[in-house]
Amino acid sequence: MGERIEKKKKVQWVVISGGAKSSWRPVTSDVPQGSILGPVLLYIFFNDLDYEAECTLSTSADDMELGGVADTPEGCAAIQKDLERLEKLSDRHFMRFNKGKCKVLHLRRNDPRHQYMLRATQLESSLAEKALGVLVDTKLNMNQQCALG
Repeated sequence: MGERIEKKKKVQWVVISGGAKSSWRPVTSDVPQGSILGPVLLYIFFNDLDYEAECTLSTSADDMELGGVADTPEGCAAIQKDLERLEKLSDRHFMRFNKGKCKVLHLRRNDPRHQYMLRATQLESSLAEKALGVLVDTKLNMNQQCALG
C-alpha cells in the first residue's frame, strides 16, 4: 500500500497479488475497518491522549469510551474538554468519529443530564449501550442483557 498527503488530504493506493495496483484514492479513515491492524492503529493514534485526559479513557478493539463524574459543573466541563481533545487528535490523524454511534449514558441518579457536543453536534443520550459485548443500562441493571440470552 502506498500513501502520500496532497495539500492536507491523505490519499493511498493498494497493490493486490499479481502486482496489480489501484489508482490513488482519498482516505476517509486511518483505521481500516475489519482489519487485524485496526485496533493496533487506533491504540497508536490515541495513545498520547491518555496522558492529557482528565477523565477515564478506555479503548478496546476499535471502540473508545470516555467516562467521568458529572455531578458538578466542573465534572461536566472536564468531560467536554476531553471530547474536544479527542476531536483535535482525530483531526491530526485525518480520522472522523461516527457521531451516530457516539452516545451519552448517564449512570447516576443526580446526574444533571448535561448535553455534550462533538464537533458542534449534540451527542444523543441513551438508556442502554453495549460495552465489550455487555449491555449496560442507566441503572446498571442486567435484565436487558439476560433477555438477550
